[in-house]
Amino acid sequence: MFGTPFMDSLEPRKLLAGHVLPHGAHHPRGGPEAPVIDVPVAGTTTGTTTTGAPTGAPTDAPPRDGTPVHRPRGGHGGARGGLADQITAHATDPTIVADLAAIKADRSAIAATNEEWIPVLRADRKALRAAVAALQDSTELATLRTNLKTAMDSVKDTVRADRKAIRAAAAPFAKTIHDDHMALREATTDAEKTAAQAQLDTDKAALQAAIGSLKTQLKTDLAPVTAARDAIEAFFDADPAFAAAKAKLIADLDAYKAVIAPQQEQLKTDREALKANLDALDTTTDTTTGTV
Repeated sequence: MFGTPFMDSLEPRKLLAGHVLPHGAHHPRGGPEAPVIDVPVAGTTTGTTTTGAPTGAPTDAPPRDGTPVHRPRGGHGGARGGLADQITAHATDPTIVADLAAIKADRSAIAATNEEWIPVLRADRKALRAAVAALQDSTELATLRTNLKTAMDSVKDTVRADRKAIRAAAAPFAKTIHDDHMALREATTDAEKTAAQAQLDTDKAALQAAIGSLKTQLKTDLAPVTAARDAIEAFFDADPAFAAAKAKLIADLDAYKAVIAPQQEQLKTDREALKANLDALDTTTDTTTGTV
């Protein structure tokens, strides 16, 4: 479940700096992939959010992964000024009341899960850091760290040149891909979204083709550093206390995500249902009043 970034976070230097828990897990209501949810309360113009979420209508920042963004009718802010005004306009509708109750229940479930698991994960991290600290005076570790520094010094100039070459090769694609994201964001029909996504995928593929061999060269040039880091990781993994603490942290993170992931997905589903129901009510109102 956890890939290279997470395993890299278990590198002892990062452990001692505290970089172990997933993003948001340092806070009681955070957690890995914690949703940014903004569901305004009926009758207000600002939202109630989970920790770290903005108030008011959802932000209009472009997505990083090219995912289409739904834009309400009426342009940037929606026909009635955004989600808050939509809820205010239909505050007494039974469907909207039920949707808001479901979202509140979803958030409560997520909060309860975080309250249960975050202290466990913090304790796991503390135990892992203690295991790392216990090995700091090892002469073998000192030698391995010297080897790592030597390796880094030996490839420093080459790696700098490799990264400069990658940036130079990628630069011509920056505006194109930015424009692709904007087109995808502004698409309104399914056909426009499909075409915009296809163009974005094509341009991303062209970017990867342009920098692929350069990235491979960078990886090759970094091989001595990678080997030295792997040796340090192997040293720690060979220690029973560290191995046990690391295994417990990973197991607890897996267990936590097994609980929190479906809860977050349910919250996402219920929020999308709320938006769809609000849009449907707006359409019905517009048809009744004869407005467009």
